[in-house]
Amino acid sequence: MKTLKFIWLDDSPKRKRFVDALNVYVFTDCKGKEYSVAAKFVDLSNLDPIEETNKQDFTKYDLVVIDHVLSGTTQTERRGSTLANIVSDKAPNIPIFGITADDKLKSINSNAIQAYEELFLDEHFSNHSSTLASAAIAFKTTKKSLLSSTNTLVNMFAPAEEEKEILLRICPRPENGIKLSMRDVYRFKKELFAYPGPLLDDKWVANVMGVKHESFKKFEALFTTALYKGIFCTPEDKRWWRGAVKSIIFKNAKNAPTAFPWEAGHNIVNVLSADHVKCGYCNERYPEVLGYSDASKSAKLIPLHIKCSKEHPYIVKKIYFEDIRIQR
Repeated sequence: MKTLKFIWLDDSPKRKRFVDALNVYVFTDCKGKEYSVAAKFVDLSNLDPIEETNKQDFTKYDLVVIDHVLSGTTQTERRGSTLANIVSDKAPNIPIFGITADDKLKSINSNAIQAYEELFLDEHFSNHSSTLASAAIAFKTTKKSLLSSTNTLVNMFAPAEEEKEILLRICPRPENGIKLSMRDVYRFKKELFAYPGPLLDDKWVANVMGVKHESFKKFEALFTTALYKGIFCTPEDKRWWRGAVKSIIFKNAKNAPTAFPWEAGHNIVNVLSADHVKCGYCNERYPEVLGYSDASKSAKLIPLHIKCSKEHPYIVKKIYFEDIRIQR
């Protein structure tokens, strides 16, 4: 079993519990390969965070976690994003993740957040062990390469044939002779995973098939060949290629008299009427999309017909991605 080496810079000793949990964590990738984690905690409390960061040899590690708000150090005005820039200079090909308390997130500007691959909240951090491990592996295996070709980048995501051309159109591309880094690749991954589009989560796949989310487990095995197995893949955060999902539905819904997958899915063997998904607005079958009950941050994601919904007022439309809608 290979070992991934993490280093954690923080002025809050109580967060060492996260490091302790990582040190007994075993990550299993999408191919079944196992990795252990060896994580080191560097306590910055009552110390100069710049000086302590400069003491570290980050080239020995596969990933860094940094506390963003360093109020317990001797330089209380300093932020983790400053330390992240130091790490990037010393080890430019290592992934850097931030952590902060929930009540601090609103005060952090977007430029500071860009210093990290992602900035996680305290209360959710324990859910992200696989994200850290998959990033460490991806950066480690490609740490010596910069990408000059969009084809090379897209192939890292191992797209289904139905989606390859779309990824080539929307992926970042080298400009003015500057090659792409793994940080660019990770940002593209975040975009693909954040919005339904070329990749769909289980809720969207169920809706495309025309079945309830709670019924999807019965049919998940049908979509094995559509499962995302590219870079940063984790078994806990599954995605499926949209075009491949639709092809599988029509292949298994033989002689379905429709061109819509959410209707054709009802013709698949063992799909019962009790499995049929219904619109959260009108309670009729065949909702084409998932949308929100309203435009608030606490809104629930529900199945909706196009006619029973409208465009979300705050989320910008993205070409090749699904429109985000809200209930009328």
